[in-house]
Amino acid sequence: MTRIVRAGATLALLSGLVGCAAIHSDDGSSISLERSRCYGSCSAYRFTLYADDHYMWQGRANVSITGPVRGRMDAGTYAAAKKLLLAAQYLEFNDSYQDGNACEIWQTDNQTVKIEVADAIGSKTIAHYLGCKGFARQEDLARLEEGLDKIFGTHRFVR
Repeated sequence: MTRIVRAGATLALLSGLVGCAAIHSDDGSSISLERSRCYGSCSAYRFTLYADDHYMWQGRANVSITGPVRGRMDAGTYAAAKKLLLAAQYLEFNDSYQDGNACEIWQTDNQTVKIEVADAIGSKTIAHYLGCKGFARQEDLARLEEGLDKIFGTHRFVR
C-alpha cells in the first residue's frame, strides 16, 4: 500500500512539473493581447505567447473555443512578435488610451484592447479603448494590434 501511495505522489509531482514547464518560458518573457467584451458581439479573449513559443489562450465570449487552451507555436513566433513590437516602437505609446483626455472623439460601447509585454527590460502595458479616436499614432496602434492577432493566429479560435 505504501508503494502505491509513493508512486502516486511521485507521478503527481512529475506531471505537475512537466505541466509547468510546458506553458512557461524559462526567462519569464511574454507578450499578451487581450480583447474585452463590448456592447455587441465582440470576440473577448486573452492570448499570451511566451519566449519559448508556448502559448495560453483564454476564450471568454463570442469565440469558437472558450476556456483555457495551451499549445506551441512554430519556432520563431515569439521573435516575430517582438520584432513587430520593436518596429512599431511600442515603448513610445502611452500606457492608456481609455479616457476622454487622450481622445478627440469618444464613442461608447466599444471593446478595449490591451497589449502587455514582459521581458528582461521590464514590463509595458498599452490599454486602448476602441471608442477613443483622434490621438497621435492611432493608426500605428491599430496596425500593431492587428499584426499581433495575425502572428498569434487568433482567428483559429474566433468565430
